[in-house]
Amino acid sequence: MVEDLNKNKISDNVISQIKSGAIKMKPRSYFMLRGFLLGGGIFLLFLFVVYLASFIVFSLRISGVWFLPLFGVLGARILLGSLPWVLILLSVALIIAIEIFAERVPFIYKKPVILSLVGVILIVLIAGLLVGLTSFHPRIFYKSQEDNIPIIGSFYKRYSLPKIENVYNGVISKMDNEKIEVETSTGHFFELKDRVNLIELNKNIKEGDYVIIVGDKENNLLRVRMIREIKEDLDFFPSKRKIKRIMENIKP
Repeated sequence: MVEDLNKNKISDNVISQIKSGAIKMKPRSYFMLRGFLLGGGIFLLFLFVVYLASFIVFSLRISGVWFLPLFGVLGARILLGSLPWVLILLSVALIIAIEIFAERVPFIYKKPVILSLVGVILIVLIAGLLVGLTSFHPRIFYKSQEDNIPIIGSFYKRYSLPKIENVYNGVISKMDNEKIEVETSTGHFFELKDRVNLIELNKNIKEGDYVIIVGDKENNLLRVRMIREIKEDLDFFPSKRKIKRIMENIKP
């Protein structure tokens, strides 16, 4: 009985405020438009975070950081110091923003915050990894190298290849009795010193193989300390991309 009286009192209070103009009724189209803008904003923000996550994966792979664990503890230590922390922190901030906005969506705000946050993080990581392993970013990267693309071109030039001291990622472009030459992702070449020591480090490396090297560079010469073959079909190196395009064009 008391509960019914309280409900009636609240209803009467709301009706009186509406009549006095203190509360204004809003049309259904207002809520539909707000929902559309909120959903669209969350979706665009989500796409941008996936783009950033995939760019981070691309950056780690093209710079060689992705493969540093091949060197064990030393590689793991270099890896932690070489991660693009600015982009990672920006991605984390945007994921938190997505969660804050998503809490306004009816079927999400009823769920525990931790559950929805973990869900967003997992989706972003999986989507970012899948996109980062495609040719999407390499195409933009090489386009930015060849042409002066406004804004995005400078972004790729600045963040795609962070400088990592004594770590080099490349493909063996020439290997004979005289020298071993490596091509980088930007199309530059350098020669490996101490051929005998190099062969002793890894007798299986041959021309055309992808490698990651830890060593000391002097001009266009690189003294190898450690070298590992990368067992992935990378599309980062200009000569490899050229061969791949030729092979695709001559396919029946």
